[in-house]
Amino acid sequence: SRLLWEVLEDPEAGGEVELLPVGVTALWHSLRALCTGPVAADFEVVWASADDDSDRKAVRLVVRKGRPWEDFSHDCSSGCFVSKATLTLQLAKKLAIELRKCHSGEATTLHTFADAEVAMATMLKAVATVPTLGEFTSLRCSVGSFRRGDEQTPRVVMHVTQVAAEDTPKAFVAYPPGGSASEDQLKRFQQTVRERMRTGSTVVMQCRGMEASSNAMVALASVQGRVASFSVQWVDGDLPGKGASEGPADGEAAADSRRQGDGGAVRRALQIRARPGQKWAEFNATNFKKTNLLKASAAGQVKDLAAAIGKETRKLGAVAVHAYAESRPSVFTALKAIASVPVANPGLRVTCVPSFGWASDGSGQSTRSLRLYVQKADRA
Repeated sequence: SRLLWEVLEDPEAGGEVELLPVGVTALWHSLRALCTGPVAADFEVVWASADDDSDRKAVRLVVRKGRPWEDFSHDCSSGCFVSKATLTLQLAKKLAIELRKCHSGEATTLHTFADAEVAMATMLKAVATVPTLGEFTSLRCSVGSFRRGDEQTPRVVMHVTQVAAEDTPKAFVAYPPGGSASEDQLKRFQQTVRERMRTGSTVVMQCRGMEASSNAMVALASVQGRVASFSVQWVDGDLPGKGASEGPADGEAAADSRRQGDGGAVRRALQIRARPGQKWAEFNATNFKKTNLLKASAAGQVKDLAAAIGKETRKLGAVAVHAYAESRPSVFTALKAIASVPVANPGLRVTCVPSFGWASDGSGQSTRSLRLYVQKADRA
């Protein structure tokens, strides 16, 4: 504990320390150490490796000095108590639900007793697991301890927040047209995406339904100069501005919803975050024969395809997923499966590069193919 805080005080350390605890006891000691400094500690926590499925894989904590203790909230009245019987994945899912309800800057609180080694380890593992569920990409935590009332053992309180938007690079929000879009609207959308990618911008889109998803893929596969490298995740449809696809949704997309507490249905959306990647010449030099090919079909099962993508990506580092470009249901199946990879394969996150090619349509004719090259995401 003392060494940790001495390093944090050292200007040559850059103001942060990285910890890689393995196992319950090491996780417990790490969290206890963060509770005993001269000020509160801010930290981010992720799994150190997406490939290790063992119970003793390392957790990476990046620790920085935080606020004075007098500004740290010890209020855990509305928080979630964690016991030794709490399951990591169960807690991660609950945490994700609570974070969805939070406004910008608001925290979700976890707490337990300071001598509860297993529970404190579960808290850290659950926070590390949340991003693998495919919804939140970056979380920030702060932790402290206090003695409440007549309790003999101090409590450990951990506040978890989403990283504020101003702490991440600004992204351009594009709105993929739906099925009722005119040819002119489609061209303008594609030109906008290409131009933003050309200038190095990150582009964020929410796709509600088959038509919007297919139009987004066409735009990204058509960028010039450099490939578009994107990640996709399931979210509640909430980007500001007009809807991503206007008019009635297709039947399959309408089923992609969840129920609110008041019984109302909330449409789920596919949120794409794309940035410029390799030059096309570099990407095309990839030895694609080293990886396998999966095919997405209109009648394909999303869950099965997501599991297969995860299996191939873990084994070989990448996999190609092909769909007939003119078959919008097939493209939609492929995109939903890629978004579902972290759910079917906990701990695995992927990125994807779309491109066009040609394939046989089964009748001896050639038809345009959408090629989605899925790779393990960098976990810096």
